[in-house]
Amino acid sequence: MRATQVLLQQHHGRMFRRHWKLQGHRKLIDNGALKSLKERGIQVENALDVVNDKVVLPHRFPLKPLITVEVSNAVELVQHFIFDDSNVLVSGLDHAKNFTNSIEILSESLNVATAESDFSRHDLVKRCIKSSLLYDAYQEKLPKRTDPERPAWNFPRDYGITDRRRNLLLCNRMIQLCSSLNPQLLAHRRTLSDATFRVPLERDGEKVLMSLRADILLTSSEELEAPSTSIDVNENKKDEDVPDLHPMTSTVSLTKEITPVNQLVDSSPFVYGFSKCNVHTAIVHYNSTETANIHDLDVSQDQFLSRSLMKAYAFALAEARRRYGADIENLPHPVTVQCVHTDSKDFHFAVLQLNTVKDNTLTDERNFYWSLPIQTLYETCEYSSGKPVIEGYNPSVFNTLLAFCRNN
Repeated sequence: MRATQVLLQQHHGRMFRRHWKLQGHRKLIDNGALKSLKERGIQVENALDVVNDKVVLPHRFPLKPLITVEVSNAVELVQHFIFDDSNVLVSGLDHAKNFTNSIEILSESLNVATAESDFSRHDLVKRCIKSSLLYDAYQEKLPKRTDPERPAWNFPRDYGITDRRRNLLLCNRMIQLCSSLNPQLLAHRRTLSDATFRVPLERDGEKVLMSLRADILLTSSEELEAPSTSIDVNENKKDEDVPDLHPMTSTVSLTKEITPVNQLVDSSPFVYGFSKCNVHTAIVHYNSTETANIHDLDVSQDQFLSRSLMKAYAFALAEARRRYGADIENLPHPVTVQCVHTDSKDFHFAVLQLNTVKDNTLTDERNFYWSLPIQTLYETCEYSSGKPVIEGYNPSVFNTLLAFCRNN
């Protein structure tokens, strides 16, 4: 046997061409198929006659006429400010109070009947935390880590659960647990996901569009009762009047957009005929990868609190216009909305009572805002020596959330 040249992967193409050439010299063996077809009267054509048929292509292809649409009325474009889920107010909570015409009431006057502590219930909450933050198998590339002292240093890329997914899993499981503990409320409540509200208004002579999302929205067949009916507001005022932002305006740090004028209308996630359409509680997620300052600074705690008020105001204003019409100025009854703002670790509970839809320069009436202190659900939730461990669990967070869901 003659030894041939050793061929490696780079010679694969040459060997394939040689093999094709050798196989091309093979003689066709008559297997009797042609004779059998002719005996049965089946016409057989030579394959070369079919392959060698020349297809004559035209020199020019006919072009279809363009469809022209006559625009009778041109759409008018309007420039406006917008506040959406990616915005935060530069001056924090005082800025939000000025924008929403709200004064803060002492949180001690808010009658929130917190649920009693139950060890078995809080064991379920811990299971929800572990399932959402540790056990989930969803892995995605996380944002790059940076060190201000070493800006040129490249850290290894981290993979794990994104902040949006952490918030979504944890809040959905906690709301589901609240529903299972209150089965009598299921007939009067509905839970909506990613409910978007669009509310146009005017501030300081400028058009502003608030386009905000309630990640989880609890609706009810009945309206929430105004908290001010059971307390003396004058004795529990924390702010005597709305903060003064001079020399700034209330639209500072808002971005500008150009939108067709027919899109600057009120929009809510409810369809006509939906009976349980009263906004009860809105659970809002804070995603650090989505929300940021326009000047690239970290979002402060005061700006985190202002976001709760702005969201609650947008939902309450949309609810007021749904009940009493888009042109309502004097509300016959206050509109109350509860808001829960969280980043899957810190929870902020707030209640807004909308008494007027006017700006603070047009009326002396003010909206009432109750803000509870920020509560931390847990200190650490991680694997320690290969075991999932939760340290510093705070049971009052779930008790307050359960009380908000049970309210009214």
